[in-house]
Amino acid sequence: MTKDDLISSGESLKFYNQVNRRAMIIITAIIVCFGLLLFLAGLDRAINSFQPDDLVLLIFGALFIVLGYLLWRFTMKPRFEVRQDSVRISNFFSYRTIRFQDVRGIGTFDRKVRPKVYGAKGEVARLGIEYTIEMAAFRKNDGKMIIVALPSFSNNQACLEAIARNAGKEIQKLKDDPTTLANWAR
Repeated sequence: MTKDDLISSGESLKFYNQVNRRAMIIITAIIVCFGLLLFLAGLDRAINSFQPDDLVLLIFGALFIVLGYLLWRFTMKPRFEVRQDSVRISNFFSYRTIRFQDVRGIGTFDRKVRPKVYGAKGEVARLGIEYTIEMAAFRKNDGKMIIVALPSFSNNQACLEAIARNAGKEIQKLKDDPTTLANWAR
């Protein structure tokens, strides 16, 4: 079954974040187990005699459990899910669905990012390393523009082709310049 057959049959194409899945499962399991230990320790202490620090243990335990779940969801669920009439884009906290009938144009550009290092006295320095992240921009009919990072370093072309085919639009190559992007969004 080809990608076209999948989408026309109502199925969706799924594109995942490019991560080491086994390592992320181990990391999220450690975070959730640590959260459970904190939560159970706070619960055990709170049953005998409630102290304010018991509440702190309960809250931090719950926060670690939620953080582990969010990290698992972000790395294990599809980042882009291309459907026949829309694309669903997941981020760390939520997801966004963009209907193709609302899209006026689709573009891509490369964003160069240099990580920052913060010193003990508040000084900021940029590292000599530069990363290039491929971004997608969706120009909507109402004039708004949605910019998202594409999910991987290797199979973004297949994701963009599926989006372009279903939206019936051409992918335009853009420059990462605020003025160029603002003019393109009009």
